[in-house]
Amino acid sequence: VRVRERGWAVDREGFALGVSTVAAPVFAVDGTVVLVIGAVAIASVLDEDKEAAWGGRLRQTCDELGDAIGSMVEALWYPRSAGDTRSGAVRP
Repeated sequence: VRVRERGWAVDREGFALGVSTVAAPVFAVDGTVVLVIGAVAIASVLDEDKEAAWGGRLRQTCDELGDAIGSMVEALWYPRSAGDTRSGAVRP
């Protein structure tokens, strides 16, 4: 299964031997990734069943967080310049 399709990623000891990670992005209202939430575990503990369970729960949590703070995060990351009359925020 592709990462984009399921909404979360796993790293099996790619960064450090004995350490695996499951992570998912938090999206702003415009669809840009503004945060990432991850769970780090000892590789021998994180089997495929746990990866799927943690990944699914992280995806759900990230969606809830994005909904809760989405417009606030967009305003913080992409502030309007003075005198900007456009409805959307502008990138710095």
